[in-house]
Amino acid sequence: MRSFLSLLVIQAVFAWTALAGQSDGQNNTDTSGLSGIEVSPHLNLTPARTLPAVYRPSNGTWYIAPDPLTGAGPLVQQWGIPNDVPIPADYDGDGQNDFAVYRPSNGTWWVRPRANTGILFVQWGVPGDLPIVGDFDGDGRSDFSIYRPSNGTWWINPSGRLGVPLIYQWGIPGDVPVPGNYDGDNKTDVAIWRPSTGVWYIMSSSDPGHIIIQQWGTPTDVPVPGDFDGDGKTDFAVYRPSTGTWFILPSTSLTTPIITTWGLPGDMPVPDDFDGDGRTDIVVYRASNGGWYIIPSATPASPYLVQWGIPGDLPQHRTQGR
Repeated sequence: MRSFLSLLVIQAVFAWTALAGQSDGQNNTDTSGLSGIEVSPHLNLTPARTLPAVYRPSNGTWYIAPDPLTGAGPLVQQWGIPNDVPIPADYDGDGQNDFAVYRPSNGTWWVRPRANTGILFVQWGVPGDLPIVGDFDGDGRSDFSIYRPSNGTWWINPSGRLGVPLIYQWGIPGDVPVPGNYDGDNKTDVAIWRPSTGVWYIMSSSDPGHIIIQQWGTPTDVPVPGDFDGDGKTDFAVYRPSTGTWFILPSTSLTTPIITTWGLPGDMPVPDDFDGDGRTDIVVYRASNGGWYIIPSATPASPYLVQWGIPGDLPQHRTQGR
């Protein structure tokens, strides 16, 4: 284990600078399929509000919907190759989520910052690992992190001290990682949801000795954590595909759950803050027609539809925001 960790640390430290700037023709790193084709590069999105976006696995292209408030967009970016896993997040701390993919075959991360400051490339992971989005050190940048399902281990390479990884054994085979800011300290907490029992286990970043345990969900539910009440803490929430029902346990009122039916069989839950009011909205993406069905938390009586995507696309609802 120690040799594996040492190798990852060395590769991560050197890779950050290896791809920054123009290639001199001597760099043998394979960047095939990662060329930039950007439409409307002037697009200036508001960090606090999410726009519908999809990633097309067949050609590795990202499509971000136009902004109805500013009239800007759409934005199109080719960044990825078949079998890559899209994992957008704010890796450079500029307030906008960057185009990023994780390559499961070799555990590499490829990041193209929205500010066009140069490619970021980090080797962090092995086949079978799951890439994780989160700011575990609270510096405003997403950290390169993976969860290893085989043994329930988290490997976090914090951006604030790259090369000094955090390693936590938190989970068992079958658990689902559900990182979030459950304690409200602006750092991502290590957390899992156990489908067999519907129990959430949270390791609080503000007090690692304090474990948060909450039963919320059934084995066939899908965990959809988010800040639905806008208090700055991640709430426990699940989506029930069989009925299209959302069960939300707001941190401000644990005894008063929010239950909303919004979705059809086959829909994908994509919760995020689409109206910019600081609260997570209830949203589903319908793959059959590329429709985003949004209940804005600011005006829940006025749901709306955005058609953005085609069959086979993967919804990427965190292309903007925290």
